[in-house]
Amino acid sequence: MNNYFNVAQAKSRFSEVLHRAEASPQFISSRGKDVGVILSKKSYEKLIQIENDNQPRTKLKHFLELSKDLRSNFPNKLPTSSRKSRSIPNFN
Repeated sequence: MNNYFNVAQAKSRFSEVLHRAEASPQFISSRGKDVGVILSKKSYEKLIQIENDNQPRTKLKHFLELSKDLRSNFPNKLPTSSRKSRSIPNFN
């Protein structure tokens, strides 16, 4: 099944292109160069979600949510050994 159309074909067969996009992306070319892609709404939303999940702010948000969950599951401090004083080295 062809999923490449030039602009003229895409215009004249727009309904077909849209229906085919539900199964796989449809590529549009102009003068031999790829200029666009028609995606299903589901594929588009998936791409947007992936992009949003990879944003630093979103990653930080997920990290903070995980940290909050971990704190609620471990309300008491975990046992740690006390710190020992060390002498400061002299580099002169």
